[in-house]
Amino acid sequence: MPPLEPFVAQTRRKRASRKKKTQEEDEAVQSDDFAPAGTAALAAPPSRIDEVGPSGQSWPPLAKDVLSNMARFGSCILLTRVGGFYESYFEQAPLLSSLLGIKLANRTWGGRSVAMAGFPLSQLEKYLKVLVHDHGKLVAICEEFRPDEEGGETRSPEDWKTINLVNRATLNEKVDIVRRVTRVVSPGTLIDEKWVNPMRNNFILSIAVGEGEQRGGARGGAPTIGLAWLDLSTSDLHITHCSDVESLRDEVKRVSPSEIILEADAVERMRLPSSSALQSGQDVLLQALDLQRTLISYLPPSSSSRKPTTPSAIERQATHTYLAAERTAIANLTEHLSTRLLDVASHGGQELDELIGSGLARHHAPEETMLIDANTLDALEVRETTREGGVRGSLVSTVRRTLTKGGARLLVDWLTAPSTSHALVTERHAIVEYLVTHPYALEDLRTLLRQVQRGDISRTLQRIATARNDEQDLLEVRDFVRFTSAVKEWGRELRGEGKEGHRELAARLEGLVDLTGLGKELGDAIDERVMEKRLRAMEALDREEGLLGAENADEEAETTPSPTPSSLSAFPPPPTPRGDEPWGAPFEHLIRPSSSRLLSALTAEYERLRHEASSLQSSLRYRIGPRTSLRYLLGQGFVVHTTVPTSGEEPSNDQELRLTLAYRTKSTRTYYHEPWSRIGSRLAKLQEDLKRAENAELRRLRARVVAAGADLRGNARKVDEVDCLAGWAQLALDLRLVRPTMLSEADEHYDGSGCVFDVVGGRHIGVEGGLLERGRTFHANDLKMDATSRLHFITGPNMGGKSTYLRQNALIAILAQSGSFVPAQSARLSIVDRLFSRVGAKDDLFRDRSTFMVEMLETAEILRRATRRSLVVADEIGRGTTTQVGIAIAFATLKEMGEIGCRALFASHLHELADMMGWEEGRETGGEGWRYVRFASTDVEGSEDSVTYLHHVRPGVNRESHGLTVAALAGMPPGALQTARDTLNRLRAEDIGSQKVVT
Repeated sequence: MPPLEPFVAQTRRKRASRKKKTQEEDEAVQSDDFAPAGTAALAAPPSRIDEVGPSGQSWPPLAKDVLSNMARFGSCILLTRVGGFYESYFEQAPLLSSLLGIKLANRTWGGRSVAMAGFPLSQLEKYLKVLVHDHGKLVAICEEFRPDEEGGETRSPEDWKTINLVNRATLNEKVDIVRRVTRVVSPGTLIDEKWVNPMRNNFILSIAVGEGEQRGGARGGAPTIGLAWLDLSTSDLHITHCSDVESLRDEVKRVSPSEIILEADAVERMRLPSSSALQSGQDVLLQALDLQRTLISYLPPSSSSRKPTTPSAIERQATHTYLAAERTAIANLTEHLSTRLLDVASHGGQELDELIGSGLARHHAPEETMLIDANTLDALEVRETTREGGVRGSLVSTVRRTLTKGGARLLVDWLTAPSTSHALVTERHAIVEYLVTHPYALEDLRTLLRQVQRGDISRTLQRIATARNDEQDLLEVRDFVRFTSAVKEWGRELRGEGKEGHRELAARLEGLVDLTGLGKELGDAIDERVMEKRLRAMEALDREEGLLGAENADEEAETTPSPTPSSLSAFPPPPTPRGDEPWGAPFEHLIRPSSSRLLSALTAEYERLRHEASSLQSSLRYRIGPRTSLRYLLGQGFVVHTTVPTSGEEPSNDQELRLTLAYRTKSTRTYYHEPWSRIGSRLAKLQEDLKRAENAELRRLRARVVAAGADLRGNARKVDEVDCLAGWAQLALDLRLVRPTMLSEADEHYDGSGCVFDVVGGRHIGVEGGLLERGRTFHANDLKMDATSRLHFITGPNMGGKSTYLRQNALIAILAQSGSFVPAQSARLSIVDRLFSRVGAKDDLFRDRSTFMVEMLETAEILRRATRRSLVVADEIGRGTTTQVGIAIAFATLKEMGEIGCRALFASHLHELADMMGWEEGRETGGEGWRYVRFASTDVEGSEDSVTYLHHVRPGVNRESHGLTVAALAGMPPGALQTARDTLNRLRAEDIGSQKVVT
């Protein structure tokens, strides 16, 4: 028997045996193998895992895994990876099919019909968006793992069809597969999904209710509420606390989380007093949670009753002491993530700590940031517009000039939580002024920032930390390291030393950690040319598949089946060697061989064997014929391939060659040849060794990046801050903004009450931009507030610009304390600790609240929470009821604001209030007891039928609303307008205006 005959016979037997595999034993079945789902009874719930089929069959291993995981993750949709697909079975399959609009099929398991639905691996991100983002579902992802050389497990890569291809084709070895759930995907635990908005954080918020306590350990008082929120995709972790549910609601609104973690009894324990008879502390809490838009995850009672007894990694690295409620919130967040990121949690707490960036946690004391209540965030359209709900037209959209994605996210944080630290705000202004006065330096800095504009280093580091990265992510780290080195060097060469802002900017850049060694190591190891080549090939394949899909979308075309593991070739057809060229294609090194001794040795051996194969092929061509080549064919292995001449004469096969026929067709023959089998097997083995060596090197490089994660994240945060400051400078140049003078207690103009708000030529940059698009200009206005003029009562016609005036000054306060210059000719401001607004008309029918009730709830909250350092903008308090009642409520509100001592802009059509506060013609201030009040108004020119709005705020009181003019502009029918005029004239004549309803 020829030497290779036993091998040939064994291969043929195994091939025949493979055809007899039952469906239950097939680990990589395609959906085409299953019949469409019909009326057959489907197998029942996961609790029947031990039941047997009609003939005593038990569930196959895959079915048992699915049933077990469905029982363990009962609230989730389970997606199980099977070869190149993610699949769903049993009662979840119809639901998945319905939600995703994919085919529902049946398969037979253990003699029973089971519903199934699935989709290719490449579609996972697309369908996760539908399930998690669009429908708010929890999705448990079960991955498959294969044993590696060391006896451990490695996750099956996406090119699963080529896994151990040579071994399985030649030796027909079966690979054991282990499946386990690695991750539960929820709205707040997204990491690298491409559909997540890169310009906004995606936070998961943990809320813990504790006992009343103060910093330092003192106990007593109202319960303390601890908050910890994390963007898992960027490792941005924040911690704070509050002492009432209104502050909690404001924090939830500001953070805008996708998911909230609550202790099981949090709502019951929220026994906070409420000054409103309509709503308890629990009502405000549930309102704050926004159950309509946010996923609420409850910790099990056993978890919520267990308090942290030892400091966490976050606490150990903190520079201050956390309150007990804050510690509990952190512990609850970490525990919840361990139930979501199962693969990470299985490696221990250190990897989870690294993932959430515990070393860079930011603690916010409530007094360190301006409190902007939830209503004001909406009313001022800081983050999004209220009319359309989109970003366009919002403050964030109007002022954004950042270049990096991290900078864009930080900008939102600065605008929704402006600083109350005079030193920090002044430092930001100094840096912005330096860049504004040195435009060439600004352009150089923004040019450098554009180098990392396309990437997102924070999210890249999270992918690397969770081992979800590819080689491109390592190159992005390399590029970021190179950028930080360049921008740090640029900072050292900055001109203008000694000027304000220069030292602050240079210090921020000098604080960047030098990681040049890591960047060089990554750059030297990874061959970027190979990555680009692979990327182009993938793009070409995607285009080709897209064209094929478009051609076949509406017709059933007979096409060649897609390649499967039985028809792929591990080696492409070898090119014809010329001269001393080696056989086959060279190994495509993603990792340069020079970076590893093992890779260098394996590569040298691989090249030697290619040359040996080339010599053997030349020898065979000389002895058999010129159309002879060495090949690898799936199903046959390493063979000598030759073409039969047209004469039909068999190729020469002398006894010395010892060729064994493997396969024959009309025009070709393939033979087994022991020397080629030996060389080819060695080449295949070396290919696998090279892949493993490269993977090991990639793991080593990943470990190096993870070890430097804290420094990289710290650098990323500093770069984000510099990007925001450069963006403020660019905004100042674009929109003619000026630096505000921020007053502190040490300033001579500080009046001791913290009430200074002196703006000359103030503008609303959002309204101004909209007017400019229509070819119109904005009318700037002044505002002067101090201890003697802290309350301004503003009257004027509808459409006269009162609401815009109120809003523009509130926005000036936000911009100034965020570090930006402001839209004005000049501005002197003292710090605002809290910003409140009562503007607009809206009801809340879901909670059975009328428009007037909503107005009263908001007004009452302002009066309870405002301080002497607060700024309040109030528009039309007292409308929606009778004139007398409205005047009474508005007057009481004005009096209460006066006693609080806050800065307030109060706009109203109730001009009677001016008389009640002692106003007289020709005088700007109020009467006795109201000397701190200033009266201002807007005007129009023309008649009641045709007016021109001046939008100029002047001292005095305007008793005309010109409401009929607005009605005419709105298109009210002429007959209705005339009736309104007649009625108004009659009412004035009869002097019964006090009985009309204010609208």
